[in-house]
Amino acid sequence: MRTTILRTALWGISGVAALTGVLVALFGNRAIPGATDRTDASTSSVLRFYAVIWAAQAVTIGRVAARRELDHDEIERIGWLMAAGGAARSLAWWRSGRPHPLFQALTVQELAMPIIVRLLR
Repeated sequence: MRTTILRTALWGISGVAALTGVLVALFGNRAIPGATDRTDASTSSVLRFYAVIWAAQAVTIGRVAARRELDHDEIERIGWLMAAGGAARSLAWWRSGRPHPLFQALTVQELAMPIIVRLLR
């Protein structure tokens, strides 16, 4: 049962990363909930570049989820990487103010990933 939950979570993370990456690469800042319609050219350039990397993350995590036997050490590393992303979001929240509720929820979920992964191991 734990393996099924973990595999489902990995597929969910992969799907969100793919969808978000593609939408932000195509539509830039307008694809982000709560964002303004316009941004400067440099910010748009950086955002769209990282969106492609985000979409590539979906492929990597999907491969981990698709394996017959889950590699729990690799999944733990993914959890810690997500926690680092959550820490970066926390820094943005502290420096720039409260983000859209979606990003508040993602921050909490990302920071909790190492614990969630450990509990499902």
